[in-house]
Amino acid sequence: MRNKLILIIFAILALALSTSLSYAKSPTVAIFDFDIGTTESAFIKVTTERGSSSANFESSRQTGLLTNKLITKLTNSREVAVVEREKMATIVGEVQMGQTELTNPENAIRIGQMLGADYMIFGSITMLDPRVSFKQLPYNAGSQKIMSMVVGATMRLVNTETGQIEAAADLQAEKSTKLVNPSDTSATIPQQFQDEIYSDLANKLASNVVNTLSPIKVANFSGDTVYLARAKLPKGSRYEVVKLGEEIRDPDSGELLGQTEEQIAIIQVTAGLKSMSKAKVDEWIVSEKTIPKGSICRQLE
Repeated sequence: MRNKLILIIFAILALALSTSLSYAKSPTVAIFDFDIGTTESAFIKVTTERGSSSANFESSRQTGLLTNKLITKLTNSREVAVVEREKMATIVGEVQMGQTELTNPENAIRIGQMLGADYMIFGSITMLDPRVSFKQLPYNAGSQKIMSMVVGATMRLVNTETGQIEAAADLQAEKSTKLVNPSDTSATIPQQFQDEIYSDLANKLASNVVNTLSPIKVANFSGDTVYLARAKLPKGSRYEVVKLGEEIRDPDSGELLGQTEEQIAIIQVTAGLKSMSKAKVDEWIVSEKTIPKGSICRQLE
């Protein structure tokens, strides 16, 4: 009898554990290739002391570069699961839909179910501005090559259960460098330079997704230190701390529209530890200088 009771207890514990794990399951995201506007430049703007010109730039390659880096950033975050590219290519090829059709709420729900995805990401490169300039340095010191690039992208996060857009972002990244007497005097921008700027942009987009699906929360507040329930946040990054309040619902349908918010403080990360991060308060927005557990942190640009 006792052994049977023990077995029943173990069965109950196993069921409880499996249930808790299912609730803790990371959301699954399907990332579609970013597209590029037809108005975006396919040329590098070249400036010399003799005037201006242009050089070819493989703009179409940039979309795949950004998509792949976003996949890598989200996968490495460990906060979301990403649908495999091969599975996406197979299913999208079967349905033969363009991005506009895929974002239709009804289609989004159907494709999301086929992919096993909770959310889908669609995006476009909206700005592509590569520049190279050359100039002679004074006192016969040689020449200087200046490279700069600005890349902007929009992104939409679609809920495959409702077909609604959960979040939208319009972000940019830029980079510039000066080379004195460079070995490469061609009007080109090296691949490593492009990789770095797209990695920066992908990191911003990934942060937007992760903070939407799995927001950073305050685990504790003691003295002057804010303990955040997210590991390895970049030192120096700044966040707005918000306390969520009453639910806001549609008066007719009862649909949940959101929650009221109260801004509490601006904080800055002082250490990104293995299991959590620590921060300090840069600015108080409320008179009562305390931060409740569970408050949401949103990264500031």
